[in-house]
Amino acid sequence: MGSRLVRQRGEQRGIQIGEQRGEAELTLHLLRLKLGPLPSQVEAQIRALSIPQLHQLADQLFELDSLEGLIQGLAEYATKSSS
Repeated sequence: MGSRLVRQRGEQRGIQIGEQRGEAELTLHLLRLKLGPLPSQVEAQIRALSIPQLHQLADQLFELDSLEGLIQGLAEYATKSSS
């Protein structure tokens, strides 16, 4: 019984990780289309965002007009996460 529960939790965690990675890659793809190539540090920051943060970023995508605006937004996410 215990090993079954551990396996189920592992499967759920794997699904969550896969969903987060998929959301991050889609967000990165859309950002590259809008802003062009992104610095690797920016890509790493986006890949580290939670799913709700990725959704917020996607909502703001249409308002972004520069890489600097994206970097500023990511800094705000980092500030909120560390508070």
